[in-house]
Amino acid sequence: MDSFSEKVYSGAPVFQQTGPEFLNFVGCLIVLPIYSIVTGYTRHPLTIDILLTIFAAEYNRYANDRRRRQLKSPPANLRL
Repeated sequence: MDSFSEKVYSGAPVFQQTGPEFLNFVGCLIVLPIYSIVTGYTRHPLTIDILLTIFAAEYNRYANDRRRRQLKSPPANLRL
C-alpha cells in the first residue's frame, strides 16, 4: 500500500492530559505493594501471578480497543 494514500486522523490529541497520567502513576504505586503481598503470602503464588497478569493484559486490550474505536468514528461536530 502506498504510504501517501494512508488515512491520517488528526482530530484527537496525540498525548494524554497530565491528570490521567498522574493517576496512572499513583495507581501503579498503590498496586505494587498489594501485588507483592498477594503473591508472596499465598500457597500458590505462580497461579495468582498468572491470573493477575492475564487480567491486566485483557483490561489493557479492552482499553486499547475502545480507544481505537473512538479514533475510527468521525467526530460528532464534523459535517460531511
